[in-house]
Order: sequence, then C-alpha cells, then structure tokens
Amino acid sequence: MKYKFLTKGLIATVAGACIAATPTLQASVTFGGTATNSASGQLLSATATFDIISGTNLQVTLSNLGAPVTQPSDVLECLFFNLDGAGTLAPVSAVLGTGSSVLNGPVPSGQTLGDQWEYLGGLSGTPNGANRGISGAGLGIFGSGNFGSNSQNCDGVPFGIANGIASNANGGVKDVTLEDNSMVFTLRGLPAGFSLSKINTVGFQYGTMLAPAEPLVIAHIMVVPEPTGLALLAVGLGAFIVLRRHDR
Repeated sequence: MKYKFLTKGLIATVAGACIAATPTLQASVTFGGTATNSASGQLLSATATFDIISGTNLQVTLSNLGAPVTQPSDVLECLFFNLDGAGTLAPVSAVLGTGSSVLNGPVPSGQTLGDQWEYLGGLSGTPNGANRGISGAGLGIFGSGNFGSNSQNCDGVPFGIANGIASNANGGVKDVTLEDNSMVFTLRGLPAGFSLSKINTVGFQYGTMLAPAEPLVIAHIMVVPEPTGLALLAVGLGAFIVLRRHDR
C-alpha cells in the first residue's frame, strides 16, 4: 500500500508539472516551402528552423534542400520573417550547419562566413511583407555583413546557400564560393517568455533580385516538436512501472 500511495503522488506531481509547463515548452519550430524555378526548371526547396536557446537567443537554421544549382536564381540568398513583439535583436554568429561545407572555398583569409551575411529589422517593401531578414545578397535592402567583425559587402551570389552545384551550371555559380546545405544564425535579445507562435510571414528569397524578378518561396509551418511535458510524463510512467514492480 505504501508504494501505491507513492505512485499516485508521483503521477499527480508529473501531471501537474506537464500542465504547468505546457504554455512555455515550445522551443523549436520549422517552416518549409517548395516551388519550381521557372527560369531554370530546378526544384527549389528550403527550410528555416527557429530555436530559442539560452532563454533570450534565437537560433535560425536556414537550409537549401532543393536540386543542385545551375544559375544564380537557384541559390538561396535570403530569409524574410516577422517576430511579432520581439523588439530589437542583435546578430551574434553565423556558422555552417551540421554536415555542411563551403563550395569553391576557402573563405578569404581574415574573413568569416559571418562577415558575408547581414541581419536587419524594421524592413519595409519586402515582397512578402516581412519586416526582418537575414541575407547574403544586397537585394536593394542589405548592405554589409554584421555577424562577424570584418564586415564585407552583401554583393551578388557569393556565399549564398546551395545544395550542390550541377554539372551543367553556368558561370554565375560554377566557380562561385557558396555554402553547401545550411547556415546557422544566432540573434540575441528576445523578450522573456517569447513564443515561437509569433513567428510568421516567412519566405525564402532566391537569386540577387527581389521577387517577382527572381523566385520567392512562401514558407509554411512544417514541424512543431511535441511538448517536453510529454517527456516528463514518460519519466513519470517509467517510475510508476518500477514502483509497481516493487509493490508486487
């Protein structure tokens, strides 16, 4: 009977923790979009995963999952998005994603990938109406990288994100330095308790000119991880099973 009492108390405690934690447990969300580039015929596919880390830092993983690039308009150059109520954020770092690499490298001596990409807030006139963006190309909006200490001009195709370079690629991408697969950007300054449900108006801009001149792929929510409260419940149930075994 002693163990039965403990298991009931444990389940109640775990269930209470799950309920209490549910509103703040969402820590990651992924947006994705797919289209065909009418200029090249290539599949365009990208994802952007937003993670809250260290409480007030926003980590953004931008990935090109489309066909190998054949021309500049196949290269993923910019992520547009809104963060309702987030206020001003500051760029911290920009690095290759896991398993990613630099094509036609290396990065010039004294420079980093963070020097090539810029984050800006307070935007207007973007093709999808977003007011924030991270870009490796100027697009008539961005100027110079601000994720590093040796800022470089956001100029043209170089340092955009590809998913391989096709064997029939033209000179606009064939020998250009690009990131292969993904980049991870970190921004700081999220308000306490910021909800990822406030992220919206996500779009992937390809090429060096804003849509409609070159492709903009509108993104939609793909993955919202299950609340970690379910993991707590699993732990509680595991303990319940152990205690029940002792009870027998």
